[in-house]
Amino acid sequence: MSTHQDLQREVEQTRRELSATVDELVHRMDVRQRARPVIQAVKDYRLPIALFALSLALTLWGRKKSD
Repeated sequence: MSTHQDLQREVEQTRRELSATVDELVHRMDVRQRARPVIQAVKDYRLPIALFALSLALTLWGRKKSD
């Protein structure tokens, strides 16, 4: 049979494990935290993407105009 102290230690260990599990689940569900790298990438590449789009639009416009 387990003593009261053994049971108390087991309960405390279970609480720590459950707390860690809940923290991990909250972290996984934090959409803002997960979206930060994507938002930063978009901000970093905003100008090159805009220049590419402008270049493509001018190329297509030039082809259409010459037809």
